[in-house]
Amino acid sequence: MGFKKLIVWLWDSPTFTAWGSICAQVGRLVVVTPLVVTRFDEVEIAAWYFYASLNFLGLIVAQRIGQTFTRMFAFAAAGQSDLGPKSGKLTRAAGAKAEGRTNWQAFERAYGTIGCLNVVLAALSVFITCVFGGWALTNITEGYNAADTIWLAFVVTVVAQFFSFVWQRYALVLKGLNYVAIVNRWQMLSGFASILGGSACLLFGGGLVELALTMQAIVLLGLLRNRYLLGRVEGGRILRVRVWGLDKEVFGWAWGPAWKGFLVQLGTQGSVQGAVVAYTAVGNKSDIASLLFSLRIAQTIQQLAMAPWASTAPLMARYVAAGDCGLMRKHVSMRMPLVLALAAIGFGASGLVIKYLLEAIGSGVDLVPLGCWYLIGILTVLKLYNLMCCGVAAMGNDILFYWRTLFASVVSVSLVVLLDGRYSYWGVVLASGIPLLLFYHVRPTLLVKGLLDEPLLSTRALRCASVVLGFLFLVYVLLRVEISMGL
Repeated sequence: MGFKKLIVWLWDSPTFTAWGSICAQVGRLVVVTPLVVTRFDEVEIAAWYFYASLNFLGLIVAQRIGQTFTRMFAFAAAGQSDLGPKSGKLTRAAGAKAEGRTNWQAFERAYGTIGCLNVVLAALSVFITCVFGGWALTNITEGYNAADTIWLAFVVTVVAQFFSFVWQRYALVLKGLNYVAIVNRWQMLSGFASILGGSACLLFGGGLVELALTMQAIVLLGLLRNRYLLGRVEGGRILRVRVWGLDKEVFGWAWGPAWKGFLVQLGTQGSVQGAVVAYTAVGNKSDIASLLFSLRIAQTIQQLAMAPWASTAPLMARYVAAGDCGLMRKHVSMRMPLVLALAAIGFGASGLVIKYLLEAIGSGVDLVPLGCWYLIGILTVLKLYNLMCCGVAAMGNDILFYWRTLFASVVSVSLVVLLDGRYSYWGVVLASGIPLLLFYHVRPTLLVKGLLDEPLLSTRALRCASVVLGFLFLVYVLLRVEISMGL
């Protein structure tokens, strides 16, 4: 493959462009954050990061509805007229093919419904943000001389938030029709543009309002770019379908997967976030800083490792809609071991590099001890394995184990509260990871065996997981030997 062909292949790769988009997000933290904390006062810094944390639950709802409708658009692209959840063993659906003709009538029903839902969700999100955000900012700005700038930047953020929710359907459609690389590509470019724009704004003396305007304008321009792209695919037909129109049957199809998916995401994120919040109230400050920093690195590794799986989700949804068990089995058997291997390599390599890098730059925060770091790695690899097994069913909008996931997160937070700071971050890591594994047990593995009619598939993935976990353990043992010998 020539260099030019390699560049074109990477440019059109859903996985590579997904990695680029994630790197742009990380780059924004690495580049813009130091400029913010060195140029803003403590009130402006508190306000800026408060804006970023606004409406956490609303964002989860938007993500779950978005993923649900992305799969429904993929079902329509496979020729399906019934966009409801697909459950049970994969069997060939009548008239459905993974690379078939799009059912535009079903597509239009879903497109009009998501348009209405996004407006309602945007209005509700803005209302909640204004109520709780206004209450919190009143405390932050009390006695502050430049309170007007804090409030003006807040208004800019809220207005942008409204349009972000309304316009998110453009990206959902592109992904559902398997134009994933196009969406990721422009998200990546928008991310790097926000780094350049935000940095330039701060370096040239811009304040909080100017920074909010710059960053939000780039986000909104990226969303409008997605609308333009809709006119460039499928002969521009998408822009001619009905934009608004709530279809009760389509809403019924989407409602179950959306609320169940919300509980799953709340449980998987809440088990870690809730445990950390509980530990923050009682833990040592330096331990808290190390744990938060380490979990942020772990989250980035997880996102990068999951890219080969997540970037092909619309394609897998087509396979499920068409009942193409053979293609789905082949795809899963390739992607699942790849994700686990990437996660293991990421944790193994970062454990070797990051501690020395932090020491070299004289960082004020350190990674958790290597033993604890590799424990996080082991639990993350096992969690990813379970999530992908459940994800095989989720590609058909059949969301399973939602109550188990939510209950496991409640147990995790309760354990951290009961530990009351004992065992430091070791207790937090174990409490946030073990309950979910115990509640899942072997059910996800049995699920994949039943859906894909392939008893060896999960065995291969488990064998791969064992290899990568063994790799992590070997690296840790070698490091312990090196330290004990004083090398």
